[in-house]
Amino acid sequence: SIPNRKKDDDFTIVEIGCGVGNAILPLLEQHTELVHKHASSDDDGDVPPPPPRLNIHCLDFAPTAINLLKQDPRFRAAAEEGRA
Repeated sequence: SIPNRKKDDDFTIVEIGCGVGNAILPLLEQHTELVHKHASSDDDGDVPPPPPRLNIHCLDFAPTAINLLKQDPRFRAAAEEGRA
């Protein structure tokens, strides 16, 4: 849970035809960096605002593509944290 975050700060992203995640995985990677940077920042008053929570839904007809997406370490880390 990110402190000082309101429900209005949530974003839902739905990617239809995600394939193996070539569009969503870089976004997820960058968001993970922002979350970790905010979590490790000092409380000296120079804390950046928390990033919005992302609710990500990836859809594709190809089960092989979805299985490959689920095996990616970036996706797995986000899934373990409840972000994907």
